[in-house]
Amino acid sequence: MSLDKKNINHKWNIPIIVVIVFFLMTCFEIFQQILIPDISIMQSQVLTIFIFTLIIACVLIYIKKRMIKTDQNFQEKVWKWTSKLEEMNKSLKAQVQENILGETINRANRKDWEKTFDAIDDWIAIIDLNSTILRSNRTVEKYFQLRVQESIGIKCCKLVHGTDNPVDLCPLPKMLKTKKRERSEIKAKDGRWMLITVDPIFNSDGKMISAVHIVRDISKRILIWDEREKLVKDMEKALSRIKTLSGLLPICSNCKKIRDDKGYWNRIESYIETHSDASFSHGMCPECSDKLYGNEDWYIDMKKGKEKE
Repeated sequence: MSLDKKNINHKWNIPIIVVIVFFLMTCFEIFQQILIPDISIMQSQVLTIFIFTLIIACVLIYIKKRMIKTDQNFQEKVWKWTSKLEEMNKSLKAQVQENILGETINRANRKDWEKTFDAIDDWIAIIDLNSTILRSNRTVEKYFQLRVQESIGIKCCKLVHGTDNPVDLCPLPKMLKTKKRERSEIKAKDGRWMLITVDPIFNSDGKMISAVHIVRDISKRILIWDEREKLVKDMEKALSRIKTLSGLLPICSNCKKIRDDKGYWNRIESYIETHSDASFSHGMCPECSDKLYGNEDWYIDMKKGKEKE
């Protein structure tokens, strides 16, 4: 910009100098007529032309020197700019080579990452905030018999649930509110149980722009859990039919009554019937029968009759 301004100034300097010279010539001629009234017009013009020819020669010499100096300055600035451009060119070449090397490394790292990404048994996808799939690992092929490229642009709820919008238990709407990891166990359209986890992705300004969508098939775990729950219920049902007595029972050594937890003494029949499913039918053993009825005639006759049989 400074060089352009100087060139413009030089363009305007020459006309200004010419005007000044003609003005001075006119003034000099007038002064000659005043100072030397006897001089002829021809002599005055010759003298004026001679003097101003010398002045013009001096001016031209001065202008030439200025132009030479300006040209030198211009060449110096051109050289400086050329040096700067060469340095910038070297820097750009180095930057380009560095970028090429960085891109090569990034491609290698990307391939390694994609291999790791595809090796995971869970289906992992990057989705936007409207649940549209942006990227996916190859597990989508195993889960939904769909190629990776075919899954891009489809909503995840369409793949898992067969719906155009998230289902009630979908963790994505909740994540949009809490802005942190959310998960939920949901039954898919084909009957499989899926553990769905979503994690938010933020940009450098802290704005949520997308989410990591992870789906794990937990059908086997749910099946084992259901079988366990069924087994537990069957055991509880069987145990509810069984009552057992255990521990140390305080019993009277004389009347044989049993003391319960409340401190009351109960007949042994009542206690056992209360604390178990057993019931009693009363009878009498032979020893007790002889003790009670051994002197009675009817008992003696009944006993002799049994002995004859």
